[in-house]
Amino acid sequence: MKSKTLAIVVLLVGGCAGNPNNVGGGGGDMAGGQLDGHLQTGCEIDSDCDDGKLCHTAHCQSQVCTYVDIQCDAPDSCNTSACDPTDGTCKTSPGGDGTMCTTTDGLGGTCTSGSCLPLPTCYDVNNSFNYIYCDYGPEDDSTDPSTSFSSPTQVLDTYACATGETGPEVAYQFIPDADGDVTVALTPMAPSGADGGTGTAPDLDLIVLDQTCDAKAACMNPALAGGGYAGITAGNGVERLTFKALSSHTYYFVVDAKNGAMGNFRLEIEACGSCQPTPTTTLACNQSMPLAGDTSKGKSDLSMYTCTQGTGTQSVMAPGNEQAFLFNTVAPSTQQVTAKVVNASKAVTLFALPSNLGACDPTSCLGSATATGTAPNMSASLTFSADPDPFSGGPAHYWVVIDTPAAGADATFGLQINCAAYCSNANGDTLDCSTKTASANNGVSGSTNDISAWGPTGAACGGMSNLSGPEYAYLFHKTTTSNKPIYTLTLAALTTGKHLGMVVLDAGATSPAACDPSKACAVTAPVTVAATTTVLASTGTYVAAATGTTEGGTDGKTAVLTLTTGTTAERWYWVIVDGVNGDVSDYALSISAGCP
Repeated sequence: MKSKTLAIVVLLVGGCAGNPNNVGGGGGDMAGGQLDGHLQTGCEIDSDCDDGKLCHTAHCQSQVCTYVDIQCDAPDSCNTSACDPTDGTCKTSPGGDGTMCTTTDGLGGTCTSGSCLPLPTCYDVNNSFNYIYCDYGPEDDSTDPSTSFSSPTQVLDTYACATGETGPEVAYQFIPDADGDVTVALTPMAPSGADGGTGTAPDLDLIVLDQTCDAKAACMNPALAGGGYAGITAGNGVERLTFKALSSHTYYFVVDAKNGAMGNFRLEIEACGSCQPTPTTTLACNQSMPLAGDTSKGKSDLSMYTCTQGTGTQSVMAPGNEQAFLFNTVAPSTQQVTAKVVNASKAVTLFALPSNLGACDPTSCLGSATATGTAPNMSASLTFSADPDPFSGGPAHYWVVIDTPAAGADATFGLQINCAAYCSNANGDTLDCSTKTASANNGVSGSTNDISAWGPTGAACGGMSNLSGPEYAYLFHKTTTSNKPIYTLTLAALTTGKHLGMVVLDAGATSPAACDPSKACAVTAPVTVAATTTVLASTGTYVAAATGTTEGGTDGKTAVLTLTTGTTAERWYWVIVDGVNGDVSDYALSISAGCP
């Protein structure tokens, strides 16, 4: 009996043994819960579930087999990774061709055959280092290596907002300090490199890109109502656009030559922040007609101003809506600018603000004036000094703001801007004791023709109206001396019948101030005339008289001016030759006495 019973056990064990085709042999074929006609109750250990496939792992949980696929991680976005069923290892292969990626240098790229290849970029960090800031002067640039510090590229023809840009491009990186609107302007320049040149200015476009400088970067150019984008206009290289910028965010201003040559251009940030210009809120000197304004169409971003009043300051409140007008200086030196509000329907306050970090700065207000009179003809006038840009010597930005005293107190008004004349030392000519002489023509290049009166009203050298000819300016540098020298300046017109005048302005003790005809006259003795008994019409720091007086001409008569400096310290003076009643003439100017 025992042997028979043992035989039955063996048969039971043998009959329920694993299928010889199942690797491992412990779990058997568990499909349908049957094994060779025998009832299978489930797995006992992980090996009972082994099916021989190498790309997943088997587990026995509560007598049930589960399988987990082997996960393979791709090394980067340009590759994929999957398990190889022949050996159970992860194998990498290229994937995602044509999709965007980031190179090991942090640049934008495209996946190509498993590698992230850099996109063609208009901002090459190895060759191009163009930056622009809210508080920086205009960037004058060109493709001419002798005048350009940048390296133009020619890799982009297509942007997200523009096509057909087959010319070269120059890019500037811009990172704003604060959130807010930014206005950037582009001005093409004639091939001579100066505005008003004889050549044809290039057709340029201005494109603002977000984060990267490549064809897939998002454009920040605002869409235009009639189609297209601001900054991208056919046949016109003068471009301006305003976009909303984020603090510490990277943008690229791209100047593209469209389908032609790059040429020269000027790129500048006109405004950052509260005050933003538009084509209808940009002021020019000596507008013949008042510019129409309406504060109801403005904003209420400025409310308190700290303005210069005499030798102190005053806080002025104006919490209602305001309109800001952009004024760009055109003079190469300090210029007196007068803004006038006319025909105001209600009392408004007129402010002049400097541009600080590209934004209007109400904490450094240059002055204010409140409109008076009877509505709707109330008026106000404010005069302020406008200096050129301290970095480039070119145009600087100022804001003329019309603000209202309270919310809902909106008003309509007219605004005019007038600029006083200025003199220029464009050629940098000097008069000193080493050379003692100078000669020129008061009408040649480098002269101006705007000034007929000199010095502030009431001064010895001011108030004359007959110096209407061109004027030519020299800078005279008096060095430190042991005494108080008296210099004798002699001027002679060299053309028959032509008459010239001479004026000397005090240019300061520490460095030469700008040639501003409204500044103080120099300390001088009365004017005399050599070799004549004719009495001049005036005395003081200038020679100027009615037609028929005798300075210059074939008779050899000259105008002599005695300059008494009154100081042993270093000092500068402007010596200006001007034409009487519009006269133009060659002349000779000399220092005949007073030099060591």
